[in-house]
Order: sequence, then C-alpha cells, then structure tokens
Amino acid sequence: MINILYQLTNIKIGWMALAVSILTTKTIDQALIEMDPGLGQDYKLIRYQEDEDIIILRNQGLTWKEIGQIFNCSNNAAYSRAKNFRERSRLTA
Repeated sequence: MINILYQLTNIKIGWMALAVSILTTKTIDQALIEMDPGLGQDYKLIRYQEDEDIIILRNQGLTWKEIGQIFNCSNNAAYSRAKNFRERSRLTA
C-alpha cells in the first residue's frame, strides 16, 4: 500500500512539473528540482555520468549524430556536453 502511495505521489509531481514547464520558461527538469531540491544533486550526478558516457562513446568511434540519438539531443548538444565536460575535468584536475 505504501509503495502505491509513493508511486502516485511521484506521478502527481511529474504532472505538476509538466504544467510548470508549459506555463513558464522552465524545463521539466528545472521544475522538478524546484519542487524537490534534493533532486538537484541526483540530477547533477546523472548528468555528469552521461557526459562521461558521451566521451566514451565518441572514443569508441560513434559520430556526434549517433551519440545525440542515444541521448535524445542534437549532434551539436552532444558535442557541447563533451566539450564542457572536458573543460570541467581539466579545471578540477
């Protein structure tokens, strides 16, 4: 029973985030983080891991277009994420 209530709560939060993103200039991710600030840290970790995966896929020979399709973004966005990841890594090293 508790698991069902937890799932329903998550569904409601998802719908609220969608409504916020439609009515404002925020993305769904930004709306979710605003509703639950704890999600921000999880999101940053996931994003960091995805950026690292983009570099790995590129080193394996995939094109930016193929990587973009995997991560549901444009080839330019995939390239920018990889470039920014490399710059962040260089600054922290």
